[in-house]
Order: sequence, then C-alpha cells, then structure tokens
Amino acid sequence: TLGWETAGDLKTILIEKNIVNETVIVAYVDNVTDLNMQHMLDHHRRNGLPVTLALFEVPREEVSSFGIAKVVDGRIVEFKEKPKVEEAPSNLASAAYYILEAEAVNALPLVRDNVEHVLFPKLARDAKISAYVYKTKLWIDIGTLNNYKLANRIVEEIIAPEKIQSELP
Repeated sequence: TLGWETAGDLKTILIEKNIVNETVIVAYVDNVTDLNMQHMLDHHRRNGLPVTLALFEVPREEVSSFGIAKVVDGRIVEFKEKPKVEEAPSNLASAAYYILEAEAVNALPLVRDNVEHVLFPKLARDAKISAYVYKTKLWIDIGTLNNYKLANRIVEEIIAPEKIQSELP
C-alpha cells in the first residue's frame, strides 16, 4: 500500500483488487475482541445503510483513546476521533470493525488520512452509519507490548497451544 493511513490505503487496495462494488468488511488488527461478525453482518444487511460500525461502551474517562459516536435511533449522527473527554458526544467507542457498501467505498478519498477523519464524520452527519452496539466481555488494544502479552495469555487459556499444534498439518 501507499502507507497513507486507512482511507487512502483501503481505497487503493480495493481498486487494485477490483472490489469497489461489493460489501467490504474491515477489521483492524491491533485489538482482540469477542465480536460476533456474523451477527454484525446480519445487522448490516437488515439496516440497508452504506456503513455499519461496531461500538462498545467505555468508561467516560477513556473516551479520548477512541473514536466516539453519538447514536440516535440506531444511527450514528456524530463521530469524533479521540475527542477530549468534555467534547465526547457519548461513551460509545469504535471497536475498529466496520462494514462498507459500494456507496461508502466510492466516497473514500485517495488521501493521506484515515477513515475516522474523512468518512465517518461526514456520513454520520447524514445519518448513514448504522450503529452495531455490542456488549463485550473482551476488548484489548494490543498496540503495546504489555497488552499484546496479555492478549496472548488470554487466547492461550481459551485455546491451549498444544491443541493448536495437534491440529496443524
């Protein structure tokens, strides 16, 4: 990719792979969560909007670490990336999983910026993002070494390494 951030890179990849007229699921790889993607996809198909964004509640004092959405009647009407606590429209945080239809993909600019700055705020103002709010028992940002190690320990408790090794060809 161009190393531009999510907006430009995502659009570039989709154009190169000729995936501009299909539903696209985007999952950031710097977190571990218990999100049920099939439930989210079913929700997306039912709502008929160009974007569905997974959201979960965070403590108010942590909102500045996330993209935060204001939701009205199941639609995101405001989105702020990493706002100050006093400027956050809610405590519903982006889980960094979203589904895009062709309309949203085509709206992505080829710029050096991210989706959370150039696409979500605009579509939120037009109420074109469905909120998939889920209750999570697990969400870890693995962007730090300590959290990465913690996530590995949790996964190893769920799926023992011996079991994984025994199932490999």
